[in-house]
Amino acid sequence: MQPFSPEQIAIIRSAAQSGRAAVQRRMRDDPCVFARAFIAENGVQVPSQPQELDTVRRVARQLLRVLRTGEALEQDVHVARETHRARLETRLAVSLSSQRSVGFMVRLGPQAQSDPACRAIIGEDLGLGAAVFPMNRVVVMPPWCLDYDFTPISE
Repeated sequence: MQPFSPEQIAIIRSAAQSGRAAVQRRMRDDPCVFARAFIAENGVQVPSQPQELDTVRRVARQLLRVLRTGEALEQDVHVARETHRARLETRLAVSLSSQRSVGFMVRLGPQAQSDPACRAIIGEDLGLGAAVFPMNRVVVMPPWCLDYDFTPISE
């Protein structure tokens, strides 16, 4: 699988910020709230050049269906990635609305630990320690890294 382009990463970051803001405005721990805002800002990206619009639309529809119904659809990697993102970002948006939260730590699972591109992200240090990111930062993992979690960090 190809990586996201720099342009795609910028779109995903912006759309994720919109999704987080929607969750915080509605004060609801609901991944559908995040996903709707994320989709509206073209956040669903398929790592390809040029962008495959039919695939993007299909992924967006399936993402909302999975989040709404809880169905375990036969998912392709794109739907799995966006479902994972919506659930993590929603949980993070809720926890980051606490005034005590200063950021979040990216934790890798065993599969992601074995990938150099995934490990590179946890090596970043933006002043809070390695793998700890300020709460306003959106971390976009490589599209093949699905085995990760965000842990909120308090003061």
